[in-house]
Parts: sequence; structure tokens; C-alpha cells
Amino acid sequence: MRIDRYTKIVLTVIAACLLWLSGGRSLVPSLHAQPQLHLLQSGDLGYRVDQLRPGEAPTGTLVVQIEGLWYEAKLDYRK
Repeated sequence: MRIDRYTKIVLTVIAACLLWLSGGRSLVPSLHAQPQLHLLQSGDLGYRVDQLRPGEAPTGTLVVQIEGLWYEAKLDYRK
């Protein structure tokens, strides 16, 4: 029985795909669509009161704590 050229090509492609799936992925650099996000703990989110008037709700700024320092939170409302 003689194996034709098409069958050899198909079997070669299948073998190459199996090798790639079994561990050859390290040859391809990993890509990340978004930067690593800092996950907040429960005490890392706060509200800094900027103005307090009698009879009105306090106004202020949302802040987050990262590595012991407090930063103003920047909110992004894009859709």
C-alpha cells in the first residue's frame, strides 16, 4: 500500500500540532492584553471628606491604599 503526498502532509501537520500542544508553547512569547491589576483588600478603599457643611451630605474623594500610601481613585466611565 502506497501513501500519497496529501496524506503525508496531513499527518505531518497533525504531528506538528500535537507537539506544539504538548509543550512547545514556551517557544511563543506570552502576551497580555491588560496590565496586571492590583487587587484591593477590604480596608484598602476609603472616603476622604473634603467639605462638611451642617445639614448637607459630606463631599469628598474616593481613595485607595496601595503599599501603605493613600491615592485618589480615578474612575473611568467609558463604555
